[in-house]
Amino acid sequence: LAVFAVVNIGLGLRSANAIIGLTDWAKGLDLLALLGVFTFWLLAFVRHEDGRPAGRGHLAVSVVSVLA
Repeated sequence: LAVFAVVNIGLGLRSANAIIGLTDWAKGLDLLALLGVFTFWLLAFVRHEDGRPAGRGHLAVSVVSVLA
């Protein structure tokens, strides 16, 4: 999610906002961040309730996709 903050700072620049601000790219980035946070929240909830890790493969894919 650190990349998300850096991209939003970049969108604050007039030149970048003039090009990207008129597209759905910024809205898509917001949605991607929301879904990534929801996935990690859900995995943490399942682990808390069940007491064992829920799908190590899914966790690894989630981490890589959010950081990529």
